[in-house]
Amino acid sequence: MTMREIHPQAVVAASAKLGEGVKIGAYAVVGEDVELGDGCVLHPHAMVQGPSKFGRNNAFYAFSAIGGDAQDYTFRGERAELIAGDGNIFREYVTVSRGTQKGWATAIFFWRILTSGTIVRWAAKRCLLTGRRSRDTSPWMILRP
Repeated sequence: MTMREIHPQAVVAASAKLGEGVKIGAYAVVGEDVELGDGCVLHPHAMVQGPSKFGRNNAFYAFSAIGGDAQDYTFRGERAELIAGDGNIFREYVTVSRGTQKGWATAIFFWRILTSGTIVRWAAKRCLLTGRRSRDTSPWMILRP
């Protein structure tokens, strides 16, 4: 079993579920209803809010804002989720919002790199963001319901 490393100046909500080997840096924030899989790393000043679920070995860099309220004028505080698979990298200043309405979700599959300044938000029932496959010609595929 690998021990978790949580900096004393990090903020971790009581309802957060942390996997083995999770590392949380200074001034990082893990909000209510967040699940971080084994080996996830929140670098200093990263923020993850819920309800959100992350697989294993995700990395969140400084000033990334992940799992916040939807950036949509129709959002009224409904419970919507963010779901991410394994091995994603959320670089500096990346914003990924949850779904817009109750029961809606933003889903990011595995091994994606979201670089500085990327914003992922969606005003549909599902936002599925998956990466490039060997036969795809575009760097990203966004699948609509």
